[in-house]
Amino acid sequence: MKFSLFLFPFLLSGTSYLLAEDELLIPLTRKHSGENPQVFTFVSSSKNKTTYAILNSFTLCDFPGSQILKPGGGFRNLCGDLFFLGATPFSSLSFKNLHLSAIGSGVFSEASASFENLRTLLFTNTSSYGGAVSAKGDITFKKNHSIEFLNNRSLGSGGAILLSGPRQQTLTFQEQQGGIVFTQNTAISVAGNSDSGNGGAICSTHPGSKVLFQGNREILFQQNSGTLGGAINVDLGSLKFLNNLCSVSFLDNHAQSGGAIHATTCCFLSQKGPITFEGNRSEKSGGAICSQNLLFEDNDRVLFNSNSSPTGGAISALTCSLIAKGNITFMNNTSKTSGGGAIYLSGTAPSLFLHAKEGDIIFSHNIMTTDTKNSSTQQRNAIYIKNAPASQEFLASKGQRILFYDPILSTTLSTKSLVFNKPKDTTTYTGSIVFSGANLSEEEKKNNANKTSILNQPLGLYDGTLSLEGEATLIVMNFSQYGGVLALGPGTLLSTKSSDQPGFLQISRLGFNLENTSSTLPAKIRTTGDAKILLSGNPEIYDPHGLFYENHEKASSQYTLSIIISSGKEITLLDAPLPPLHSLAPKTSQPLNFSDCEYSGYGYQGCWKFSWSEKDTKKQKTLMASWIPTGEYILDPQRKGILVPTTLWSTFSGLHAARNALLDSYHNNSSVLPIKYLSIFASPISSIMEQDSSSSLQGFSVKYGGHSLGFRLPYSPNTMFCGEFSQLYGQTSLKNSQDKSASKMLMGMVAFVKSWEALSLSSSFSYAEDSQFMKTSSLLKLSQGSWRNQGWVGSLGIAYAYPRGVRYVKITPFAHLESTFLKQTPFIETGYDPRYFASSELYTLSLPAGFALELRFLGKKTSALIQASLAYIKDLYRNNPSSKATLILNQYGWDIPEVAIGEEAMTMKIHTVVKHKAISTYIGITSTQRENGNISGDAHIGLTLGF
Repeated sequence: MKFSLFLFPFLLSGTSYLLAEDELLIPLTRKHSGENPQVFTFVSSSKNKTTYAILNSFTLCDFPGSQILKPGGGFRNLCGDLFFLGATPFSSLSFKNLHLSAIGSGVFSEASASFENLRTLLFTNTSSYGGAVSAKGDITFKKNHSIEFLNNRSLGSGGAILLSGPRQQTLTFQEQQGGIVFTQNTAISVAGNSDSGNGGAICSTHPGSKVLFQGNREILFQQNSGTLGGAINVDLGSLKFLNNLCSVSFLDNHAQSGGAIHATTCCFLSQKGPITFEGNRSEKSGGAICSQNLLFEDNDRVLFNSNSSPTGGAISALTCSLIAKGNITFMNNTSKTSGGGAIYLSGTAPSLFLHAKEGDIIFSHNIMTTDTKNSSTQQRNAIYIKNAPASQEFLASKGQRILFYDPILSTTLSTKSLVFNKPKDTTTYTGSIVFSGANLSEEEKKNNANKTSILNQPLGLYDGTLSLEGEATLIVMNFSQYGGVLALGPGTLLSTKSSDQPGFLQISRLGFNLENTSSTLPAKIRTTGDAKILLSGNPEIYDPHGLFYENHEKASSQYTLSIIISSGKEITLLDAPLPPLHSLAPKTSQPLNFSDCEYSGYGYQGCWKFSWSEKDTKKQKTLMASWIPTGEYILDPQRKGILVPTTLWSTFSGLHAARNALLDSYHNNSSVLPIKYLSIFASPISSIMEQDSSSSLQGFSVKYGGHSLGFRLPYSPNTMFCGEFSQLYGQTSLKNSQDKSASKMLMGMVAFVKSWEALSLSSSFSYAEDSQFMKTSSLLKLSQGSWRNQGWVGSLGIAYAYPRGVRYVKITPFAHLESTFLKQTPFIETGYDPRYFASSELYTLSLPAGFALELRFLGKKTSALIQASLAYIKDLYRNNPSSKATLILNQYGWDIPEVAIGEEAMTMKIHTVVKHKAISTYIGITSTQRENGNISGDAHIGLTLGF
């Protein structure tokens, strides 16, 4: 639709423009208030469509329509589609303090309603019997900048938006350029109307309706309330969040069911920003979400935190599918006696699908509270499955984990097998399924229910790892291992559940889990009643990160783990390959065999020996793993600490960058830009140095930034004394390593320049102290260390400007002798496995030589100087930094090899000064290329004020 904006500079009441048959365009601007309620509402009835063009800012406000029973307080569209279009980049549409005893206090349409290209769209402090916006057709918000629904109230459903049509409708938010905010909207239930009060912010009433958020930026639903769905209710319909670019947050919403969302189908797909459900609560089910079919797939990180409900602290669903691209975390959610601290699966045939695809799925500190007449008890619980599940899948891709720090409970008997990491077509899953009590408090550990998961069905492991840690217990009907590793940590238990069904534990690859070396408790494998235990394959040690071998207390001496295997009937140790008990055949099948397991990785060296206890019986056997150290220790190369002496080169880089900000060595003739009196200057400084890794050189990266303040004081027309103080902040990191250090450098410098007509001599001296701080993180804990790099740079130089008689162009050969000495102080780290680092030193004696080209533009009040130089640098003598280090806990020492950069380099500088009266501005850029892939550069820009 095309129209000319200059035709509509202001609101023309009652004036419309016929663009085509049954099409109406009405321009709107300024303010429209409700002093006279009878003529307040804009009524349209164009059969095709009606378009309101918002020119600048248009506000409808203060409408006291509580006695008006017709829908649509601000706009009432009786026929055709309704459009609100932003006609300028500043178009704003606001609805404030509108009150109506019908639906749509702001906008109502018998057909569809669309809001497009508006800079601001605001609905605040409205009340109605259904929505500030309501339509019987589709409602669309597209390419607006800011949308806000604040403090709207409905005596019905849909505090902010109501889809009220008698047929399927769609509400769409698409490609908004700014935030979408729904805050403090309320839907109030009306006595005698069971369908009222749903969807504190958004509600749809007809089966099959859809609500879609696609391609938007930030989305926030906060402190909304309703009966079904504190924020959104799409009963018998679907809610979908698809490809939104920024965060989606549901905070502190409240409802009877579905504290934030109540929908038959709810999907979050391919969200680019984080998704957060926090502080939502419901009185019946689903603290955050109540849905029959729930899907989270390929999103950024997802967090459910501190949501609460009697049933399903975070989620209540019939079918729940979580496919993690970023981490999906459930923490601090609470439920009542019904269960499901995080997730509650209801219905006659619930379904659960968990896939740690590219991120972990984590359940931690979720609580199920049981209230009695006189007391209340709390129990850890992640998932509660009320009835026998129709289907379950737990999949963890390579390097990913499904972590149950809280138990899962599925107590209803089911004959359908749950096979962890069961392959799909050609895709295999080799990640970990972990049941752990590691983050229980000492008080929580006293209650076994806090660490006991029950899966009352056949359980299998096809690939990857099933790990029991932190004294956790897993109870199953029976267990079949087709592949992967069953890893049992100290104090853990794998057991069958007492039932009428025949049980068994079929184990083909048993691992001793070294996750808690401080515990002396044995792990246990136990069956009840007539259940059998069949054991085959080679026992092994499970320590995927090699943490045990870095433990100076345990790994340096003999250490023993044990697993007690007990059965009420018999324990069968198979000397032949394990036969399959189901149609799913084992991946690998080996006879029971004990062979020594030698360790040759980093850390303490030794051998694991496996054996049976001499006190074994037919019904109880004890499998033992004994660590026999050799006394040798091999250091992990990541712990060599090469970063420490490398920081001397970072100090070298920052020190020379600060020197360049004071003066350029070839600036030899003070008569070009004469300084007759004292001048002061200030300048920001930046510096980088990059070196590629090679077989002989360590790669590293240095970055510095800061500022300098200095002065220039002339003793005579051709003699200059200069001084400077600089403060720089930097970071040094190694290539192919996570080691980094942060630094703060303080530097002082003095310089002296003596010039004649063409010849100049210069000298300078700089001193710096660079405080370094390094953090080293491991899978266990953090260690950190701090030290100082300190030293000086001195130089002597000579330059000659040619030709002598020409003032505007000069070619200036120059040469300097430059000496640098830096020293790193010794120090001891604090924290985990600290290291001692001896001191190291860097010394260079170099000869930069080259020529500069100067272009001079001289005027009475304004002058300019442009200088470009090229120099070759040769280190006449070099002592590269190297050091020694020692592990404090075992006194293992090693040499840190020297860290070198190329001894020959080419340097190019560009320096420009523009002087106007007593004020000068300047900019300088330096680039240095050394042999063997080292490149550095610095830049400064500043202002000089003369007196």
